[in-house]
Amino acid sequence: MLSLTLADISVSYPGLATPALDIGRLAIPAGTHVAITGASGSGKSTFVNIVTGLERARQGRIDWSGMDIVKFSESRRDRWRAENVGLVMQDFHLFPGLSALENALLPARLAGAASAKIIGRAHDLLKRTGLDRPEQRIETMSRGEMQRVAVARALLRTPGVIIADEPTASLDVESGEAVGTLLLELANQEKSTLIVVSHDVRLTDRLQRKITFNLGQIMSDTGVVERAA
Repeated sequence: MLSLTLADISVSYPGLATPALDIGRLAIPAGTHVAITGASGSGKSTFVNIVTGLERARQGRIDWSGMDIVKFSESRRDRWRAENVGLVMQDFHLFPGLSALENALLPARLAGAASAKIIGRAHDLLKRTGLDRPEQRIETMSRGEMQRVAVARALLRTPGVIIADEPTASLDVESGEAVGTLLLELANQEKSTLIVVSHDVRLTDRLQRKITFNLGQIMSDTGVVERAA
């Protein structure tokens, strides 16, 4: 599992009068389950992009268990993310024409890392997510089933942190609750840090800590004692 420390982070874009993200300090201990909330435009997406290395922060420090990814080149950030971060996105990013198993394995295959052990883990993860037909093609699945495949794919390489960006937003209530439960259970089983960006109160209320953004800044944090530690 990975810990996260942010220091002196400021992200600005042309045309915006104020920074899209402005964080003096934030600490998330390893193994913590954290909800990131806030209105549209509050900085949540920018937060996800910079802490995962999808976007480069121009200043400050983004320290994952002693590794400051601000100093990494783009290619090194990409390698680090593939090895350490399990991303679960609202829109799944699955490929029609491929089976559940093929979709779960695709990033590992592209990285040349689809060993027999990884293939076996993919089968196991799909089973643990409640999918008993790994050969079923994605386009024949419900949205809830698709998100389960995306969760299995995110966990395939045993990431130190799982980051889920609006994982239940496009699901019905029943499927959303099931996916939320799945994320929490697997994060516990895999001993991964979990960061969930969501408007879904049914999900965010189940996490240990809630951080709320407003206009790019942290407006409230139920883990203020942890942040000060």
